[in-house]
Amino acid sequence: MATSLELLRASPSLTVVCLDGRGAKPGGATGAGQGYLWLSHRPVGTPAWRLAQRGRELWPHWLGGEGSDIGWRAAGSLLLATSEAERGELAHRALSLQEHGVAARTLSPAALQSLEPGLLAREGPADDPAALYVPADAQISGQAAATTLRAACEAAGAGRFRILETTAERLLEGDGAAPAVALADASVLAAGRGVVLAAGAWSSQLLGPAWRGALEPRRGLMLELPWPEGSAPLRHGCMELGYAAHYAPGGTASATPESLITFTATTSARGTLFLGSSREFCGFDCGTDRDRIADAILRRARAFLPRLPAGSWAEAAHRPDHALHLGLRPWSRRGQPHIGPVPGHPGVFLAAGHEGSGLLLAPATAELAADHVLERAPRDEALAHAFLPGV
Repeated sequence: MATSLELLRASPSLTVVCLDGRGAKPGGATGAGQGYLWLSHRPVGTPAWRLAQRGRELWPHWLGGEGSDIGWRAAGSLLLATSEAERGELAHRALSLQEHGVAARTLSPAALQSLEPGLLAREGPADDPAALYVPADAQISGQAAATTLRAACEAAGAGRFRILETTAERLLEGDGAAPAVALADASVLAAGRGVVLAAGAWSSQLLGPAWRGALEPRRGLMLELPWPEGSAPLRHGCMELGYAAHYAPGGTASATPESLITFTATTSARGTLFLGSSREFCGFDCGTDRDRIADAILRRARAFLPRLPAGSWAEAAHRPDHALHLGLRPWSRRGQPHIGPVPGHPGVFLAAGHEGSGLLLAPATAELAADHVLERAPRDEALAHAFLPGV
């Protein structure tokens, strides 16, 4: 949908057809997430960082930003240290962010407790960093943003934009001709300028056997529940520093058989507590073992939010004020997205593999994808080549 909007805005003569099998259920994995537009936990200075920085730069005005109905909250971010080594990493990360123009500072245990009294008091020397604070990091509602994005496409492309609430079964390619798409009802949709494949974790299924393993679904669970009695709601988004390893090249973003649980927490747009998160490879299975993973998320969260009640998720899940959110992140084996023309597939452009960063990276990805489709000069030549698709 983001690429649709960029193409409609960039080329007034272009007609865009968007296939969206989710229909009226917006957001996919993004709709199930916390909506963080953060730079604090990313590897600073890398191409992925620059893409994230561009996404953060675009968001405030891309869909109306703070003045639009996307649940914008300039909440800021807190990265929490859990060991002496991580306290040293916070100081290093603060300096790196400052060198790249992002305001950041470390907080002592006392300063963190003053800022967020609901968190467990952190131990350690009074002058050692307990958290990294980045005031400019923001938060939005993924579901609201997806709905607003669809409306923006309809407004920008009056008469030139339509949504087909169906799925693509396979790509049909001719010798040097523009590709076509076979739809679920056995009809065929021919493309004029090309096909942008932004099907997330399902993209590899449409590209064929060579792409199996290069793009995979990685399931994630989030829990939504009322704030525990006597606990002050968080005013900032919070995340343990260990979460940053998911974004480090060669780190825990690599495929592993076990579940990965790292603490994240924020106050949602509805005022509820939003807790996460998990990462696991289980194919396209969305239903198996959810209660066990939810319990693991709760156990990890209790190390940071001491007023969380005891008990299992299954004991509380039936309550109307409790909800489990689940999505399939599009994991990329190479640790960064694929954006641009697909080798061996003339007229096919890929925009997938963003793992847990699809929301932040959406406007920057759309910009790059449109550069390739329209053959226009990219804003950043090096960035345009940094994410070219490849198995």
